[in-house]
Amino acid sequence: MFSFNKRQLVERLKDFKKIVIVVLVLLFFNLFFAYKYFTFKKYFYELASSPDGQINEDVLNFTKFFVDNVLKTDKEVSLESRLKMESDIKKINNPEIIQKWENFVNSQTEDEAQKNVRELLKVLIEKIKK
Repeated sequence: MFSFNKRQLVERLKDFKKIVIVVLVLLFFNLFFAYKYFTFKKYFYELASSPDGQINEDVLNFTKFFVDNVLKTDKEVSLESRLKMESDIKKINNPEIIQKWENFVNSQTEDEAQKNVRELLKVLIEKIKK
């Protein structure tokens, strides 16, 4: 059926080895690029869905309420507003914000209160982004 002499057989084996080497190299590069593709895809998915670009709604809502009901008013803050703000602060559950809030609430003088409200607002603004 197939008749090969020794020389032809050696030539065919060399060609076969070259083909196998080329196929293995191509397979290696395909696996390498597939790995890179899925790695970058995962990285960019995590980057896109990371909380860095998201808004912390609880902090934003508290900040808006605080500005509207404490800073923008000439009247005394109502008990209902105070309770709501206390509840919102606990809901936010951020130790830094809680500490600044307690400093503000426990202020003894107007100057101290103004200083503490600036610090509280600074922290709130920083924490609006998750």
